[in-house]
Amino acid sequence: KTMVGKPSPLPFNTRVSLEFVVGGEVLLDVVVEVYDVAGRRVSRIFQGASLPGRYSVYWDGKSESGHALGNGIYFLRIDVGGLSEVRKLVLLR
Repeated sequence: KTMVGKPSPLPFNTRVSLEFVVGGEVLLDVVVEVYDVAGRRVSRIFQGASLPGRYSVYWDGKSESGHALGNGIYFLRIDVGGLSEVRKLVLLR
């Protein structure tokens, strides 16, 4: 079982973190991405195989190309072993 925490701090202006736990006893594929309100991916924070355990990821409010994104609502999506969860983020610079 995977448990995803609440992003912190919210709202954020420079960096937001998210903790999650990968459960089970096998290596699982993990993808963590950020989307805008139109459903476009703006950043891929992490992609890789992960052993069971506790992890933290961070997002600095920038696009994949390194540009600072504007104020607004974004959605952080985490996929672990084919199961997805979404958390709402609020960016205020």
